[in-house]
Amino acid sequence: MARSRRQQSSPLGPLLYLWLALSMLLNVAGVASIVDGLVHWAAFFKDFLNIYRTFVREPITWGAYLIWPVSWPKIPAWGFDLLIIWSLIFLAANICWIKKYRRTMIGDLIGRNGVLAGIVQTIVAFVTYPFFLAHSLAAPSNAMQKRLATQTSVYVLVLISAVIVLAFLNWQLRHLGH
Repeated sequence: MARSRRQQSSPLGPLLYLWLALSMLLNVAGVASIVDGLVHWAAFFKDFLNIYRTFVREPITWGAYLIWPVSWPKIPAWGFDLLIIWSLIFLAANICWIKKYRRTMIGDLIGRNGVLAGIVQTIVAFVTYPFFLAHSLAAPSNAMQKRLATQTSVYVLVLISAVIVLAFLNWQLRHLGH
């Protein structure tokens, strides 16, 4: 009986162990490549955030503090990040506005209402447009409002995606030489 068990398990035994060892090696290599990819992405995002801070947030912060009274409380860093996101949404809204009216939003508002009223309306639009966009996406009052909100959201996503893809390609090219 001992001989029949050994005869039954011996032809598959070495192949089975080889197959299991090869599978384990391939699994470990696959996990290692995923981790390696995550390490590259983590390094990319770290560099991306450093570049963002150096070339986007710090100049805006420096410019804001030139006119900000010293006695007033400091603006938190997230306030400048919010300003940048608001500006991105406003840029996307302006792209839609240019497509529809063939003028920028500020140019159109100044042309219709005069310089002072146009500038005030543009500032109000800048501050309130992200809320209007969110409301238009969630509960639009008509199909045109929904279409305009969707189009603006697509432009926002395209702008963000383009910046990230270009930054990643630049980062990859820079690190290819290392």
